[in-house]
Amino acid sequence: MRRKRGLSKITMSWTKKKNHPLMEPRETDLLVKYARRCKIHFIEIGTYKGGASSLISKCLSDDVKLTTIDIFRKASKASISQPLREIIPTYEEAKRTIEEQGDVSKVEIVKGNSWRIGKNWKGEIDILFIDGDHSYEGVKKDFINWEPHVVKGGYILMHDANFKGVKKMMKDISKSSRFSFKERVCELVIIKKMN
Repeated sequence: MRRKRGLSKITMSWTKKKNHPLMEPRETDLLVKYARRCKIHFIEIGTYKGGASSLISKCLSDDVKLTTIDIFRKASKASISQPLREIIPTYEEAKRTIEEQGDVSKVEIVKGNSWRIGKNWKGEIDILFIDGDHSYEGVKKDFINWEPHVVKGGYILMHDANFKGVKKMMKDISKSSRFSFKERVCELVIIKKMN
């Protein structure tokens, strides 16, 4: 297999999977980079069919876990692009993808409302990947309820930064000195929690 310039082998192989992460290859490389940095707990909001979850689980250290959360029902107009809005992934489909492509021993799939789960979460996390409801209200609720669990020096990854709701939330975040925008590749933005 020929590698495209600058892309990792894992990204190149992952783009060939049946249920691959719904990301540009360069975004996938960036996701891999931060999954490998995770030392405490990785939270993914927006499981969809389990493609990104599978990849993340393969990149985590042996003692690190991934919790991936989804409501597993039809997405709203503000949440996702038109072609994907018509596809309703199921818990069973995501579980099967993770069993076939990922490291299921590192993954817990939680069916439910992400911000409600975040509100009641116990424990620290060092990577939060927000890629669920892309409406402003949805992204804001996820951020407000999960950010307190992110340790100082931890990272918040926000995908689909071209969506109006995600853009607006990133503008809100940029007003706080508690956060620093570290990297952006295509539509994946990395934010570091400074304090």
